[in-house]
Amino acid sequence: TYIPAAQTGHMGGSWNMMASCDGSCEGKTPEDLSWFKISEDNYDPSTKQWPLVIPGPGWGIARSFTLPTSLPGGEYLLSCTLLALHSAAAPQYYPTAWRVKLAASSVQMMPKFESNEIG
Repeated sequence: TYIPAAQTGHMGGSWNMMASCDGSCEGKTPEDLSWFKISEDNYDPSTKQWPLVIPGPGWGIARSFTLPTSLPGGEYLLSCTLLALHSAAAPQYYPTAWRVKLAASSVQMMPKFESNEIG
C-alpha cells in the first residue's frame, strides 16, 4: 500500500483484509463476501511509535505485507485501511481496495503482494 506524504506523520494504525469471491468478483459487493484479516499494524509500545509516523518531510511510504500461503488460487477482494487518529472523537478512515487474482501451483502459492498504487 502506498501512503502519500500528506497522510504520513499521523497517529494511527493500518490493517489489511481479504475475501474470496468464490469464482469471479464481477458483480460482487463487499456485503456479499466473508472477510478475513491478513495483517494489522498498530502502536508499538516498545518504541512508542505509530506505524504511519516516519521521519523526513515530503515523502510517502510504501507498506508491504505477506499473504497467507494457504490461500487457494482464485479471485479475491483486498482491502487496505489506514486509521488516522487526529482526534479521538473523530477518527478518519482511509480505505482502499483492489481486485486481485492469486495464481497457485502444486509447488507454491504466490507468497507476497505489493502495490505502490493509490487505490
